[in-house]
Amino acid sequence: MFEGWGLLLLEIWTLLVLAGIIGLISGWIIWGSRPDPSPDRALDQARAAEAEAAKTRLVEIGAKLDRAKADLGRKDMRVRALEVELDGLRGQLAFTSGAVPAPSPVPQAAPSPAMPRAPECLTQARDGTPDDLTLIRGIDTDLEQACRGLGIYHHDQIAGWDAAVIAWIDTKLDLTESSASWVEQARILARGHRTD
Repeated sequence: MFEGWGLLLLEIWTLLVLAGIIGLISGWIIWGSRPDPSPDRALDQARAAEAEAAKTRLVEIGAKLDRAKADLGRKDMRVRALEVELDGLRGQLAFTSGAVPAPSPVPQAAPSPAMPRAPECLTQARDGTPDDLTLIRGIDTDLEQACRGLGIYHHDQIAGWDAAVIAWIDTKLDLTESSASWVEQARILARGHRTD
């Protein structure tokens, strides 16, 4: 009764060993050939931390840059205000002494962090009589009409412009040359003198 069982047991054990070897090889192919994910995960976490630190630093530097630009703009506007005040005092001196001083350089409409802003405009000329704006070099009759369309009728209005207003006017009138040179001429004309 047990005569053929030896061969049968040998076949069973051989098949079990063979199945085990195939299982081990298949397992190694499926799971064993993958690299260990922990070094990649650590590298990804390190990169994410570096990116977050860089973003934080970028925000800090951006804020410092904005503060520096604002400080520069305030200082630039203060310099322009002092130049305007100095020119006004020169005008008063010229008016009281009767001599016309040499015009001081007018600040050009340089790139400034100050936002362009509209000048103070009138709805109509004072006393119904506008000044002749064509007396200012650079303003022809077409520009004079454009200025009046914006509510600019008098020399003293132009004389009060600062860099922000000059930038606004240059943009609004689509000027190829800056209107900054008009300011000093308008100051002289507003004092009753001629520009030659």
